[in-house]
Amino acid sequence: MDTAQRVAILKNYETECYSLCMYILRCESMALQASKEVLYYLFKCQTFFTQTDDDRNYSLRKESTRIALNIYKQSLN
Repeated sequence: MDTAQRVAILKNYETECYSLCMYILRCESMALQASKEVLYYLFKCQTFFTQTDDDRNYSLRKESTRIALNIYKQSLN
């Protein structure tokens, strides 16, 4: 799958990703950073693009939560 196809698929998940990160972090700048990291991680993940829509949504929620919590933890230091 080429870069343009990956980007097109990820655009469908961009808003949901940001919304999840914003819900967890309650800070616009940290949510933006987290969502960028999530989308970049998923862009590099070959298996994400071979999954069903339900599995993609699960992966998105899982990675959004993981990365948002990591960013929150870093902000405490």
